[in-house]
Amino acid sequence: MFDLHAYQLLKTGDIIAIERGLGIRGHNALCPCRNCTMKGVRIASTGGTNYYIPLRLPTDGQQQQAHKEPSSSREPGSLPKRTHKTWVLTLTHMDAAGSGERERIGKENGLREWPIFTRVGSLDYAKSFPWDWMHLLLENIVPNLLDLWMGRFKGLDEGDGGYRIPDSIWGQIAQETEEATKTIPTEFVRVLKNITAHRSGFTAESYCFWFCYLFPVLLRNRFQQQKYYQHGCLLVKIMKCCLQFSITEKELDELEADIIEWVRKYERCVRSNYDLPLTLNGKEVDTVWYGRVMSIMAVDLPGDRNVYGKCAGKTHLLAVVQPCNTGQKDARKELVAYKDYAQPVAIDLNHITALVGRAKSRNQWHILDRFEDCALAAFDGHEERGEGVEDDGADWHIFEQ
Repeated sequence: MFDLHAYQLLKTGDIIAIERGLGIRGHNALCPCRNCTMKGVRIASTGGTNYYIPLRLPTDGQQQQAHKEPSSSREPGSLPKRTHKTWVLTLTHMDAAGSGERERIGKENGLREWPIFTRVGSLDYAKSFPWDWMHLLLENIVPNLLDLWMGRFKGLDEGDGGYRIPDSIWGQIAQETEEATKTIPTEFVRVLKNITAHRSGFTAESYCFWFCYLFPVLLRNRFQQQKYYQHGCLLVKIMKCCLQFSITEKELDELEADIIEWVRKYERCVRSNYDLPLTLNGKEVDTVWYGRVMSIMAVDLPGDRNVYGKCAGKTHLLAVVQPCNTGQKDARKELVAYKDYAQPVAIDLNHITALVGRAKSRNQWHILDRFEDCALAAFDGHEERGEGVEDDGADWHIFEQ
């Protein structure tokens, strides 16, 4: 027998739960972030009471602040970070102050009370509570982007931007979304409903698959300006990188740079023109083909080792595949579309490496090759999986040569 000592180092949860657990004032507070000490601004022209945290601060005539901060741009790579030491010191000062001074200190620093985790000595208040990927991206950023593109975000118009897609086009996108699930393996995602009329039926898992794999296909050339599509594709790159099972230090540095770039351009997107680079991570292969398996044959090879080598006298499995004319492009790295097929060929069944899906948009089929070496975004194992329907009875695969 021995004593087992466990030390909790990290704690995750939805945004509201973590705010309450840490005893911070949270979103809409003057100092809302649990990781940095940036102060919010109010929009003076609207008389609103909400605080916002823009990187580029408005001019003095446009903002209302409870503190003095020069009107300038904040550098996202060097934000004023919280530390466990200053966190504890601030709470100690609040305990020693009178009620009025305590409220002032708490408001200025975004704190309300001591965290409920005070007896867990292994936790660092400033570092042990990372932002939950699902709640941050799939229940906040992605739905908000869709609301912006549909013109439904808090009653705001698009100003001098051009990111709103007309309702008629959204109707086409919604129909193509529903049709796509008929040609996507159910292992990839459950049935997706109409994204304009039945958004309440979209789960975090649905948003993840739709944005990572269908957004690049269905919204290509839908925006008035290409920069909005490229901005969304940069977020796709960020999300896919986060889903990798492993990540190198170099990829981590690139991820940080991409996130900073995405936030910067999110603010500039509506009023300036720019080009965003898009590179998708993936495993390099010599040649990648996509096609549908028409049939599988079992071939009994003769026993002549001079001709058939180690396969002599054995049963060999061959797949008759009708290749898509995709120019040998890799759908894990770029958008791959096709309209027709090459002549069927017989290949070694072992050359088929993965099951893929496809989605049709504007008379073109697009290959949906789920990203390699990454986690499957499934957040609720109790919900039943939807039933997929193959339109032509054929299985779609990727094979390499």
